[in-house]
Amino acid sequence: MSKNLYKIITHNLLRASFPKFYNVVLTGRITNRLSIDIFSIDKMLPDLIIANYDIIIFFVTIVI
Repeated sequence: MSKNLYKIITHNLLRASFPKFYNVVLTGRITNRLSIDIFSIDKMLPDLIIANYDIIIFFVTIVI
């Protein structure tokens, strides 16, 4: 998931207009933001998967 998101973000950053974007935003700020976003996704994703699994099991037990 985070690899796909990183690919999309990197693709969009590479397509950005140089004078409008890169002269205003520092490269370190872009890198910092990307690493924080990817870390957040990697940290939250397992918990979300477990929570969804619990909900599915709950509804299956109700139906049965």
